[in-house]
Amino acid sequence: MGHLAIFYSAVLGLPPPWEVTSVSFDQGAKRLNINIAFQDGRSLACPACGATGAGEPQLETWCHREFLNCAAYLHARVPSIACSCGVCPVQRPWCRVGSRFSRILDHGGNRGRPARKSLTRALDAENPHAPAATLSHRHARHMRRLC
Repeated sequence: MGHLAIFYSAVLGLPPPWEVTSVSFDQGAKRLNINIAFQDGRSLACPACGATGAGEPQLETWCHREFLNCAAYLHARVPSIACSCGVCPVQRPWCRVGSRFSRILDHGGNRGRPARKSLTRALDAENPHAPAATLSHRHARHMRRLC
């Protein structure tokens, strides 16, 4: 690993087995591209049930609009754990509390912009039988406390 990769691994707080594999900078666009790899080959344990199993790694892109005075894009193949609970990705260090990285979803309507999950969409996902619009009118006072 080169000096630049070691520097960005330290700045991002990446513990092993995560490591920066390459870094490129587009000066005209003020865009920093950082490629990250998960270097561990062992099977991973599910945090919920403890079962081990490896799922197919998924390519994810994350963006931070003001990282060292430029836009930073993290590109990582994130391994997942397949067990009776389902398939879930391993913990990503850049997703910790206080991180300003947003995941870029690759479905057509987003067009490469960071994903923003609103409170109403989160409520709809948790309880699809009670739309958030109905909940927000009934419980506006409680919703204001959440925001």
